[in-house]
Amino acid sequence: MIGKVGSGKSSLLLSLMNEMVGHEQTVVKKNGEIAFISQEAFLSNDTIQNNITFSKKFDKAKFDHVLEKC
Repeated sequence: MIGKVGSGKSSLLLSLMNEMVGHEQTVVKKNGEIAFISQEAFLSNDTIQNNITFSKKFDKAKFDHVLEKC
């Protein structure tokens, strides 16, 4: 999902997994299986290049593409 910070993206996903407690202790029912992988931004104390490549083999075209998207 894409949206502004604080728009409720994570809250929606957490409520679908019964991981969020509502103000009135409401229960969310669901069918099937779902998965949620949270995001946590971080930077290591290293170069920008190593923060992007994570020490994998350097590919200039891919690196330039990532920089452009960022």
